[in-house]
Amino acid sequence: LAAMIGHHFERAQVRDKAIHYLALAADRARESFANAEAITLYRRAIEQVDQAAVETNDAQPPRELAAHLRECLGQVLALVGRNEEARTALKAAGQFADAQLAQARLHRRMGMTWMAQRQPHEALAEYASAEAALGSEQEAIDWKREWLEIQTERMWAYYWLNDFQAMQAIPQIAHQRRQPRLPGMGRGGNRSDRPP
Repeated sequence: LAAMIGHHFERAQVRDKAIHYLALAADRARESFANAEAITLYRRAIEQVDQAAVETNDAQPPRELAAHLRECLGQVLALVGRNEEARTALKAAGQFADAQLAQARLHRRMGMTWMAQRQPHEALAEYASAEAALGSEQEAIDWKREWLEIQTERMWAYYWLNDFQAMQAIPQIAHQRRQPRLPGMGRGGNRSDRPP
């Protein structure tokens, strides 16, 4: 029903409603594993977003929505093994994503498309970009979750490279990061003012 309503608004060139219903239909198609339909609907929603920007003389479409739809498209394309197209969509999403967390997630997802093609070196380059985009350590749970996701994907890449030493280093780094820092204490609970 959402796809049909979206189609009518699309033909009537009522962009905001067309975007809403096409994106809703795409999400529902994706949830029910109707991947080909989801890909078509996300692309139509993206076209409506871009066309609305042209018609309103905006230099760019709404950044968050443009990034979200392209990321969703990239995820579905990756799911069906269309990895190059997925990277193109995810890269396009990155042009609109402002938040560090979103940039990191997009790089990680691009890395995962390389791993699906058994290209661990390319994947590791994307994971390095993901961690760089994430920036310095934060206490926010979303930051920590994304950092752990990146490290998990790195371990898979190292596994495919048969680099067990690099794999073993990741849990050690994660363990160091989770140590509480108390006033006057360094990482790992050691007194920071203790003489060497």
